[in-house]
Amino acid sequence: MNSTKRNLYFFFPYRGVGGVPILFLRLANYLSNINSYNIFLIDYVDGYMAKSYNKSKNILLVKYATNEMINFKDNDIVVFQSMPLWGMPSNLNFSKKTKLIYWNLHPYNMFGYASSISKYFKNQFVQKLVTIGFRYFIYFYDKKSVQIFNDKKSIYFMDGENYIKTKELLDVDIANPLYSPLIIDDIDNIKQQYTPNDNILNSIWIGRIGDFKVHILLYTLQQLNKIAKNYKKSIVFTIVGRGEYLDYLQEQTNSLNDIEIKYIDYIDPNDLKEFLIDMDIGFAMGTATLDFAKYGLPTVLLDFAYEEITKDYRFDWLYNTKNFTLGRQITNALCVKNNTSLKDIIVSLEDSYQLLSQKSFEYIKNNFDVAINADKFILLIEKSTLVYDDLNKKYFDMNMFHKVIGAKKYYNA
Repeated sequence: MNSTKRNLYFFFPYRGVGGVPILFLRLANYLSNINSYNIFLIDYVDGYMAKSYNKSKNILLVKYATNEMINFKDNDIVVFQSMPLWGMPSNLNFSKKTKLIYWNLHPYNMFGYASSISKYFKNQFVQKLVTIGFRYFIYFYDKKSVQIFNDKKSIYFMDGENYIKTKELLDVDIANPLYSPLIIDDIDNIKQQYTPNDNILNSIWIGRIGDFKVHILLYTLQQLNKIAKNYKKSIVFTIVGRGEYLDYLQEQTNSLNDIEIKYIDYIDPNDLKEFLIDMDIGFAMGTATLDFAKYGLPTVLLDFAYEEITKDYRFDWLYNTKNFTLGRQITNALCVKNNTSLKDIIVSLEDSYQLLSQKSFEYIKNNFDVAINADKFILLIEKSTLVYDDLNKKYFDMNMFHKVIGAKKYYNA
């Protein structure tokens, strides 16, 4: 490594395949070509980044273990998915002038256990009271830390939903949010000469079948089943992914007899392009939407919910979203009674496939291309001024509540 360049670390020890390690790896690979920094990945020895990074590039792996200290020096830059500081692993030893960067990659990154607990209360007034209680008594220091990160231009939001939720949940003043969207590489419109099958609509979902994704996926399948039944449309829906709610999803879809549902555990990202050749439309949230649309697959952005969807959700194309948003929490504002949005989308595929494909592709190319956003990311971290010494050290301590419930530091497995 070049001793004259600053060290840039991407911290995300994780053994599974997920949006964050894929994102960090993509950015690290690109920046290693620019050769502006010494690039380091911090991961378990058997983690996704550790197993997947290009060892021929200007990248080094720092092996993460909970019982081993990792020491950072002055002028080092460490990029994290944002988290409450009390959750910061205790085996990270920062120098006073180590620069810390937070990338907010989930709307509840900074609200930890509070979001998990409040969602169990069905009454919205009670949810509000729980949120206020957590905000001012449990997450008081996290509110302060986000303010410091923002004042020092050191927290970046992947999209508008992440910004709005962080601002609302913690009641923190973020007047001018800094956006650093997700990034995508190897963009290639493979649908330019594609003609959809007149008889069958081949649809696909990719993503973990988790608590906030399963309900919108189930709702989508139910609505497609109605369309197939009422309009005599043959629909095949391929679900790629596993998760703790997979059994629930399969049980709930047993009665959907008018569409064909296929399940696949996993597709290697290197094989996705070939797999999508025969697909007509993609449904997803988060990074999966980018992986669909970068190949010109017309892509519907699905929003998330932690409970059954009982109102008429309005479906929309990914390219119509604002502020790089890749998924919002479903509220009344996203529902329109008796709307025909999904049927209209299916009809538009038959009438204007190439136009919809090009719109999806151009949206990704103009907003998420790694070449555009890597340069933007470099400018952001150079303007950032937050160093470890700017943070009150009591912000890193667990309060009594977290000790009582047995909360643990993150990445402790």
